[in-house]
Amino acid sequence: MNIFKFAWKNLWHKPLNTSLNLILFAFGVSIISALLLSQDYFEKTLKKNQAGIGMVVGAKGSPLQLILCAIYQVDTPTGNIPLSETKRLKKHPLVSKAIPQSLGDSYKGYRIVGTTHEYPELYKAEIASGKMFDENKSLEVTVGSAVAKKLGLKLGDDFHSAHGIGEGGHEHDHEHFEVVGILKPTGTVIDQLLLTSLSSIWDVHKHEKPSGANYGNLSSKKEEHHHDDHDHDHDHEEDREITNLLIKFRNPMGAITLPRMVNEQTSMQAASPAYETSRLLSLLGDAIKALKALAVAIMIVSGLSIFISLYNSLKERKYELAYLRSLGTSQGYIFSLLLIEGLLCSFIGFALGMLLSHGSIYIAATQNDTLLALNIGGTSFNSGEIVLFASTIGIGFLASILPALQAARTNISKALSE
Repeated sequence: MNIFKFAWKNLWHKPLNTSLNLILFAFGVSIISALLLSQDYFEKTLKKNQAGIGMVVGAKGSPLQLILCAIYQVDTPTGNIPLSETKRLKKHPLVSKAIPQSLGDSYKGYRIVGTTHEYPELYKAEIASGKMFDENKSLEVTVGSAVAKKLGLKLGDDFHSAHGIGEGGHEHDHEHFEVVGILKPTGTVIDQLLLTSLSSIWDVHKHEKPSGANYGNLSSKKEEHHHDDHDHDHDHEEDREITNLLIKFRNPMGAITLPRMVNEQTSMQAASPAYETSRLLSLLGDAIKALKALAVAIMIVSGLSIFISLYNSLKERKYELAYLRSLGTSQGYIFSLLLIEGLLCSFIGFALGMLLSHGSIYIAATQNDTLLALNIGGTSFNSGEIVLFASTIGIGFLASILPALQAARTNISKALSE
């Protein structure tokens, strides 16, 4: 009989023991695989969404909150900053590019960003249909691919915006945004946004009193009580406010001098995406290490379980092995038979664990917008999973080597006489 078929039949001679070993192995492998995939997706997505931005300028507050809000679009603004002050910063010789953002409003939970064409250009966004919003016109919207797909938005559709980044905020029912374009998928945060001009955001709020707390999209106080039409000359531009400014440096010297200058000489705050992202990953690092340690412990327990299972089965199979030897079966065959049983168990456990981790992530990503925003799909593989495979097979080998050696050394005459 083929040695692999023989090993397979022996493996399932005790289905409960084998099933337990496979479940333990699969559970440990799936945890480690899911952590490797999630960490890899998370780090790549964070880096991709930074898009070379060296500094974010916003209202004073938490630097991490500023970065999460301005770059990853997952937090509330720290406040407003004067447009006039950002224009002076934009003219600094060390600044290569300065991209404004006005935030605070959303549509059905998706954030509306008032900005310029330079913002989608950061992510190499291309038009799938329609056109990019006009920077000099009001209430035109270009929609990210994920938003268009999720909400079923089409060219020519119109809607009201609402306060806040969640659903249920106060609607601005006096103005209508019109969808003029839809973007191709980019795999970045831009897929989850609705993009419009800065003047659109100012015009939407021109009838309201500025709160000055959490929204960088409010018009000046001087404009509260006049002109209901869409006059885009903005006579009082010096009083305008935005939420933040995304800065790209002309050379490395900018990263050294500009953040300190902004923090010490202006009313604004400068935050480094690279530093804050690194800090965020370090906060998550300890939790990831703890979960990995737990998964490794589960796999080791699984290895011990395989060892005990094979070792105990030697007593029951002593006569069978001695009989095989008496028929001329070599020691190498007996040794290989037990070894293959342990390796088969670990290999199947690894395969089940990978199927469980990738399948779970894939299903979760299709149901969860946050995972979708992070581009977590479960269809790609991580190089760390190669190490995980080698480790799994190694545990199976170590667990079965001693029982295999003892089986190969079975005393034929003693076993048969008993």
